[in-house]
Amino acid sequence: MSESSATPAMNAVIKTEISPVKVPTPSVKVEDRADGPSAVVDDDDDDDIVLVEPVKTEPAASSSSTTTSIPARNGKHSSSSSSVVDKKSAIKVEERDQEQDGYGGYNGEEVSKAETQWLWTAEEFDEWTPSRAVGLDAETERLNRYMGIKFIYQMADRLHLFGHVLHTSAIYFHRFFLRKPMKSKLSDPGTGYDYTEIAVACVFLASKNEEQHRKLGMVIETAIATINNNSSGRNPLGHNTPDNFRRWRDTIIAFEDELFPTLCADLIIAQPLAMYNEACQIFDVGRELIYNGYCMLHDMNRDVYCQLHPGNVQAAAAFLLVHMLAEIELDVYTVPEELLEG
Repeated sequence: MSESSATPAMNAVIKTEISPVKVPTPSVKVEDRADGPSAVVDDDDDDDIVLVEPVKTEPAASSSSTTTSIPARNGKHSSSSSSVVDKKSAIKVEERDQEQDGYGGYNGEEVSKAETQWLWTAEEFDEWTPSRAVGLDAETERLNRYMGIKFIYQMADRLHLFGHVLHTSAIYFHRFFLRKPMKSKLSDPGTGYDYTEIAVACVFLASKNEEQHRKLGMVIETAIATINNNSSGRNPLGHNTPDNFRRWRDTIIAFEDELFPTLCADLIIAQPLAMYNEACQIFDVGRELIYNGYCMLHDMNRDVYCQLHPGNVQAAAAFLLVHMLAEIELDVYTVPEELLEG
């Protein structure tokens, strides 16, 4: 349609400017109700917004008592009956637990509550792990833990994983069996979890969490090859068949989902290897001593020692032990002034 053929009415519509429409903003008011302050919207035509501070009301006392589960030290829980658990009492409980734990942190920071809940004593490992409920004694459980960590290290060697992934996998493994029972016999179903299957799932989860990804198919092939090598081909789980591949795929996926709630989604692990390496760089420690410390820290993962103390204590212990074995006094080192000022 040409401009000359348009009617005067159409030209008037085209030339009319569209004016912005002002939408009235509803007022927000706060009503003081019995169950606490509640925000309501005023639907009148007033465009102003009235800001009203909420009225502080005292919480009504509950007539019936409720049972609240408060997490206690070392991952155990205690039940207490109370009418109202307020913020002040919760803060007091947290401060009390921090005083009882009493561990200093890395770079002057306190060790987190999430980490201290996993720290057990040697006596608790021997007496209170869930494996005791299925008839597994402490010596056998420690042996199975050692075999599980050994399997993790064998898989990591084939997958070319770094040391921090090894440590994370080992910590996942030990923490899992702090809350789940281990099989007393690998051929006995229904009495616990097979440490070999959990070890494979821990490697797969740790490789993803530590940003050194390995595909699921690669992890399955590595697990099958490791079992076949350890059993000299006698273990059917080490046979590279389609059915066995599918079985391992379903097992790893299922146990990965099992790891998340069992570990309380606490997947960030303090790395004593990194702390030890930083200390060696600060004091210019020789390469041989550095390697000896790495070996000590990895050996701690094979037993429950890595769950007895936080990561910074493990790193400090390894630093001290390598110098004691080399008969080197720590007085030869000088702390940099910038660290003293900090």
